[in-house]
Amino acid sequence: MDWFLHLSFLMTRTVWVFLSLAFASAMLNTAVAKPSDFRSDLEKELDAQVERAEVLLQAGRLYDEADRLIEQGEREKARGMLARARDTIVGTNEEVFYQPNIYAYFIKISNRISELGDGSMDLFDAYHAPADGRLSVARFLAYFQDDGKRLVQDALKRLAPNEAMFRERFRAENVPESLIYLGLIESGFDPVALSPAGARGTWQFMKGTGLRYGLSQAAAGDERTDTAKSTRAAARYLSDLNRIFGDWLLALAAYNAGEHRILRITEKTGIRDFWELRRRGLLPKETSDYVPAVLAAVQLLQGKTETAISKAPAS
Repeated sequence: MDWFLHLSFLMTRTVWVFLSLAFASAMLNTAVAKPSDFRSDLEKELDAQVERAEVLLQAGRLYDEADRLIEQGEREKARGMLARARDTIVGTNEEVFYQPNIYAYFIKISNRISELGDGSMDLFDAYHAPADGRLSVARFLAYFQDDGKRLVQDALKRLAPNEAMFRERFRAENVPESLIYLGLIESGFDPVALSPAGARGTWQFMKGTGLRYGLSQAAAGDERTDTAKSTRAAARYLSDLNRIFGDWLLALAAYNAGEHRILRITEKTGIRDFWELRRRGLLPKETSDYVPAVLAAVQLLQGKTETAISKAPAS
């Protein structure tokens, strides 16, 4: 019987403590709560999950309908259906867009569009720039050959031991080998470079992008600084960006500014030409300068004078 009395005592005390804490919590919430605070975090999370599920469901239905049209030989209609599926995801906010399952489905849709050979997705010679674009490239080229010459020389020393591996990784993902030189702009080929924004490594992966492309960032080690693993991830990311935009210049712009941001700009304006977006001031200033800087780096390090980026090898 003693154990029963002891248990009853513990239960009574536990209930009293619980009620006391609950009362205190209620009083505190009553004192500080605002009308906008009445919805719990749980309710908000449930709403977010429902939104994500609806996006996937709607995009999935369009994707399935595109598959049906492909089986019937209606490839043009299928491309239109896939474009609608893409737009369904692009129309979400950035937080939803980069949810792992939604982003993975977006890449799947983009790959399917690319496989259908949409003419707007073809690669093209990137250096048919307008006069102001060529001038911007020339200015960066002059900098690399003058004030920035020492920086370039130091970067090339860091590149030398890994150049063959970089080229191999990029070839494997059907990315132009010349794009290894964007590493000059990103980090000067420094594998431990860290930007003020938190981007890290040779290819300057932000945390979220690194995780999406398989780079762990545990306390024991950050794979964004692993040269081989981060290069494989960068090649995959650039390949995905090209399939998303069908244009290496827009792919580079997205590498700098984020694909969701560039997609929203192109979808809103209907403009899918980097130079025109730049001319109209529709891109972030950093991105407007980033792409010409990469072209100048490619031009300089490849020793070319006319073509900045060659087309990717046929898959």
